[in-house]
Amino acid sequence: MQEKIFFNILTIFISRFQLFLTDSVLVVIESFKCPENTLASFEQAKKEGVDLIEFDVGFTKDFVPVLMHDDDLDRTTNMNGPLNKFNFVELEKCNCAAKFSSLGNQDFTSNFEPICTLENLIEWSIKNNVKMLFDVKDTEIKLVKLIALLFERYNLYNKAIVCSFFPTVVYRIKKENPNILTGITWRRWFITYDDIEFTVPRSSSKLIFFISMILDVIWIWCVKLWIPEFLGVDMVLTERREISPFYLKNMTARGFKVCAWTVNERNEMAWMSRELKIPFLTDAPYIASHVLKNVNAEKN
Repeated sequence: MQEKIFFNILTIFISRFQLFLTDSVLVVIESFKCPENTLASFEQAKKEGVDLIEFDVGFTKDFVPVLMHDDDLDRTTNMNGPLNKFNFVELEKCNCAAKFSSLGNQDFTSNFEPICTLENLIEWSIKNNVKMLFDVKDTEIKLVKLIALLFERYNLYNKAIVCSFFPTVVYRIKKENPNILTGITWRRWFITYDDIEFTVPRSSSKLIFFISMILDVIWIWCVKLWIPEFLGVDMVLTERREISPFYLKNMTARGFKVCAWTVNERNEMAWMSRELKIPFLTDAPYIASHVLKNVNAEKN
């Protein structure tokens, strides 16, 4: 009897996940043509034919969830300082287009793109029938509870998935509401280096750097061997250079969907969609839509 109940529950989860990924091979982080994590970028991505958008979620000082990739405002806006040191009302003059230069060198600096709240984006996504991938950067427990509340309020169970580099976030989300689809995001040397090119160490201390490298090696093996099962995730978001047929076969055999990030090169897109048949995150939906159109034409 217990086995039958477990099988029925498992079937429900698989069905929901398949529904979530229906026709969602083309997923997008941003469009190169607009400032990141703004409604303008997602509007542009929608025009370019995306199925799903990925965005970064952070917290203001007064616990308003907003879209922001970095911990601070310096790189992308006209303001400086940590995001969580400002109340939301103080960010009304924050321009997310202040330092943006689009593909083709179109000047965006004269435009004003306000910080987008998470709830505004959810409403936009539902209205435009675009699925969502929450990339949670903040480990604050209040954010986890708020995301769970928004899933319940807007019935996002077949419309969104919550992912994070931080296993504590994924674990808490699943514990808060087991019906929420979750994913663990990983890349090589995440603990040691701040950037994906492995050129900016997170610490200038040689001792901390050495310890971080050891922890990174341990973490990579944990992800590959048992962490996804322990966290109960539905998807493993994997940095594109880690993708291989063997890796995909291993994860699939264990019951996990694999999504690659960030894929902007045409041939790599074709390989992943034609040969591996996995979804991928991209900053270049205009290229990806053309590649996928060709792949679909080959099937017919």
